[in-house]
Amino acid sequence: MKDQISEKTIPQYSVSLWEIILILVGAIALMGVGLIGLGMKMLNNMLNPMRAEEVAKNLVEYNIQGGSQGVVGVNVGAEKFAIVKSNTNPPDILLFVSKVPSDRLKDEIPITLADAVALEDTVSGKFTPNNTSTENQVVCGQKVPVTIQSGEQTFENHSPLPAILYSAKTTENDFERTVNILATGKDAKDKAIKVMLSLECK
Repeated sequence: MKDQISEKTIPQYSVSLWEIILILVGAIALMGVGLIGLGMKMLNNMLNPMRAEEVAKNLVEYNIQGGSQGVVGVNVGAEKFAIVKSNTNPPDILLFVSKVPSDRLKDEIPITLADAVALEDTVSGKFTPNNTSTENQVVCGQKVPVTIQSGEQTFENHSPLPAILYSAKTTENDFERTVNILATGKDAKDKAIKVMLSLECK
């Protein structure tokens, strides 16, 4: 009986090099599909308007006349940035806020408003500055140099509009904050100043 059982044992086969390669390729393909899925989920989260505004509100309190909606929001560890825009069409206010640990900035290129806006097709305008000045203003409780660029903002299917961009950076508790406000229209400067005065950093 024992001899019959031993005769029916499953034979052992050696695994060829090609089989190993196929197994590895299959594993890599599965990982790739998983990473693509994860990447798509991340992108969807980044471009979710409600989540983007949530990230922005975690960074700073702000008031945009007529209401606002999120455009892009990223919250990865200690690094956060968000863009919100006014509800007008085209948007007459774009607010970019970010908060990054100061030590990370030595090795990394900071994200700019233009980089972040490129992530969202609905904000496809192009700002062309023609004049730049600097003023000391209070931002998030700190008096800091604020770069002011005036020029034109061009949105798809719209004539160029007068525009102004306020850019400021503050450093507190080993974090660097960036605030950019892009306002368009004849009263662009007044709009930008109102948003700037409404800011309360968290």
